[in-house]
Amino acid sequence: KPGEHDDTTTWPGMAAEAIAAQCCTAGGQCRREHNGECIAGHSNERNGEIERLSYGETEARCAAFGLALCAKSCAGTGCYYNFHPVYTSLPCPSPPPATIAPPSPPPPPSPPPPSSSP
Repeated sequence: KPGEHDDTTTWPGMAAEAIAAQCCTAGGQCRREHNGECIAGHSNERNGEIERLSYGETEARCAAFGLALCAKSCAGTGCYYNFHPVYTSLPCPSPPPATIAPPSPPPPPSPPPPSSSP
């Protein structure tokens, strides 16, 4: 998320935590490689230790290659990035709205006072 995760290069809890760089053509074709080289290095050849790039660095690298961040998954298109989280141009989903508990029902009425008989 811009302004909050600007320096993030890993996402804990994934099989491979380094966030992979993938780019797309203007027509939306996936490019995990440029001139025969993986954008952030070949994960299998580096034992999962691909080059760690922030979102901004990935965006800049894609632009330098005449490409842009993808708006989709590029799974299965090379560089063994399928085990990594990947950057995309899609916005992060908004968190669900906070749920507000409904008001508590009013307490039951008090029983009437006992009547006094004369």
